[in-house]
Amino acid sequence: MLGDYQVVTVDKKTRIVKITPPEFPTMVTGIEKLFQIVVLSLLNDPGRSGLYPDDGSGLREMIGQYNVSSRDISDIFNVVSDRIGKIKKEILSYQNEFISTPLTERLADLKVLNVDHGDSFDQVRIKFRLVSQAGQNVSFTI
Repeated sequence: MLGDYQVVTVDKKTRIVKITPPEFPTMVTGIEKLFQIVVLSLLNDPGRSGLYPDDGSGLREMIGQYNVSSRDISDIFNVVSDRIGKIKKEILSYQNEFISTPLTERLADLKVLNVDHGDSFDQVRIKFRLVSQAGQNVSFTI
């Protein structure tokens, strides 16, 4: 089982994700590795990878497209849910190519739990839950 270097951290109190490597290089395996794969896929935009040009949720390209303070948050929930479905299909497709991947590193499910206004008028927080094929789950917010 190969690990990845950790580049995604989560605030222990708020569960908000940050792309900030720890002070010292740390390897992640198991559910932590799956979590990192999901987060990086969510934050990736199509066209950024020469090898996989269609991959990525495109969530970052949504920034500035919606006037969050006056828009019905359910509209944003629906758009985010569609994009999450795309990411789930991508990850499931790739993991089928590597049958030796442990169940803790294999995605079973990925869902949007909630979309809500953030601390400022132009901020949105999206809460997700991922479940590994080993039955482990992680909830986090972007």
